[in-house]
Amino acid sequence: MSDHLWYPEVQQALRSSSHLFLHYCAFHRVDEDGQTILEELRENGYMPECFDLSRIGTFSPLGDTNVVILLQTERLRETPRALEQIRFSVNEWATSSGGNVLIVSRSPRSAFPIGDGSSLVLDSRDLHLKASRFADWIVADFETNHGPAPEGAAHSRGLAEKLLSGRCRDDLSLLPGLVSDTACKTIFEMGPYYIAWLEEWVFECGMTCIPVVDVQEWMQSELILAGVARLDLDQQKAPRCIKWVWSGVAG
Repeated sequence: MSDHLWYPEVQQALRSSSHLFLHYCAFHRVDEDGQTILEELRENGYMPECFDLSRIGTFSPLGDTNVVILLQTERLRETPRALEQIRFSVNEWATSSGGNVLIVSRSPRSAFPIGDGSSLVLDSRDLHLKASRFADWIVADFETNHGPAPEGAAHSRGLAEKLLSGRCRDDLSLLPGLVSDTACKTIFEMGPYYIAWLEEWVFECGMTCIPVVDVQEWMQSELILAGVARLDLDQQKAPRCIKWVWSGVAG
């Protein structure tokens, strides 16, 4: 695992799966158009090519392309026929070329309709972004020079990118706002169901550590994949809980 990559897990996952779905939410997102992922794949010897699904015409990758990156997938949530049509072309290319498909979406898997129209999404395995030594180093360096960052900050590539760009380097009073903005964007992008659920548990009940028996399995998975929550595996506690990675999510 390289120490200077934002997304080392992408290269690892491509070795074991032909189709991957990445929930590229604000918590993990370091750019707006996926160029960082594209550049890191090139740096590691891949020949990737991006396709913007919000304005794609003909899906026709170049002859040496071995990784297709599908961007703006969330724009097709309300047009399942478009997802169905692009699925045929993408899977035909993947089968004939032996290439990989990386679906990048700001919306989680559950935001897409179930059925034939969303089968391109259903074809794909979730890509779990677990750790970036580069993000860890950025946060650690910030804390050495400026003081402690919020608990869980090292888990957020989105916040690490803001610290790296110096958006609060000269005014630490901006840091809480950056944390809150990143957290709020993440929950907003997850959709209204999560917003209502968060409002009930955190703001009405005041709970930031919620028993897993009260959280549907698909929600547990998406909260963890989004980076904003984790399973609390402390065996001294019963029952096991979903716990927010940082307080900014509830703030």
